[in-house]
Amino acid sequence: MAKAKKKKVAKKTIGKAVETSLYIDPSLTDIKQEFVPHRCYALNLALSNGQGLPRQQIIEVFGPEGSGKTTLGYEFMSIAASYQNALVFFFSQETKPEDARMLKFGLIKGVNYVERRARYIEDLFIQGNDILTTHAKVKDPRPILIFLDSLNAVPPFAHVHAKDPTNMKVGAIASAWAAGLRVWASEAYYHDITIIITNHRTSKINTGGGSRGGPSYTTPGGAAVKHWATTRLAVTRIGKLDTPDGSTVGQISQFEAVKNKFSPPFNKIRLPIYYGNPTLTDDYVGTHDEIACLYLLEDKGFIQTGGGGYRTLSLVDAQGEVIEHRYRGLEQGVQLVREHKPLVYATMANAMFSPSFAAPGSTDV
Repeated sequence: MAKAKKKKVAKKTIGKAVETSLYIDPSLTDIKQEFVPHRCYALNLALSNGQGLPRQQIIEVFGPEGSGKTTLGYEFMSIAASYQNALVFFFSQETKPEDARMLKFGLIKGVNYVERRARYIEDLFIQGNDILTTHAKVKDPRPILIFLDSLNAVPPFAHVHAKDPTNMKVGAIASAWAAGLRVWASEAYYHDITIIITNHRTSKINTGGGSRGGPSYTTPGGAAVKHWATTRLAVTRIGKLDTPDGSTVGQISQFEAVKNKFSPPFNKIRLPIYYGNPTLTDDYVGTHDEIACLYLLEDKGFIQTGGGGYRTLSLVDAQGEVIEHRYRGLEQGVQLVREHKPLVYATMANAMFSPSFAAPGSTDV
């Protein structure tokens, strides 16, 4: 790896770095307890200026099948159970209990999470309310994380017991969710409960591809989930991760907080999600922090491609000086990020939130 070059740049190009108090210690144990941090700092930036997932809130993660919603939920479950000693409850109608990914994230049923199943939406909220009351009665100081995977897999009572399946009550799903979430949204704050809900995204009919205004997709649950969720995270699979021999070892997913009360909305980030056994590290599964850092810095213009397969990573210190690092290949890039992680994190946060902060060579002010 070539020696780093350091150079001064005009303040009108780079701008002064924002206050360092904006940034957090990357160690999970030092994260403020009001948040559940994700393993990827890029996602923490999109969710809450670098802190992570806000606790005591309802969060909806929606997208098409295979986009990475469940993997994201598993990672938050693992972090909450391991680093915050949280009581974790997992409701699922789709995922099998023996899902191998859960074991790789250190999730063991009956040890650090409790599995629940609900036949109806109404039963789901009865069980949820039981968790609330039990937690309050025993005065358990531990936080609670509830992961519901997925919303539209649980039908309302009216649909299951409908005499005529072709003439079911319209709006029964939305009504059931509205009644339950109204209570949960209030109780989440008082009982320190964080609720993550995954939801499917389906295409609207006769929308003209969105040309008539508004999105061309919809999500089950009506307006209830959209209203009560303080954060809505849209997830889309946009590419594959292949090895040199052509084997697919993962995917690239785009995450966008379309509703956010803790950070500016509509920031898009790319996260790599490994299925397992990639060439980078043995049996790695899930999202990858260092690669996600490289993606964000590339999207913001802080990585430039040169000749011979080399790339230049520009990092900006607190004095507004640019330090250039050359690397070749993904492994060298990952190692470079690990060696300079505090400065990498600072550059990422400034690039995303500081209006006067621009990549070297940019004409933006």
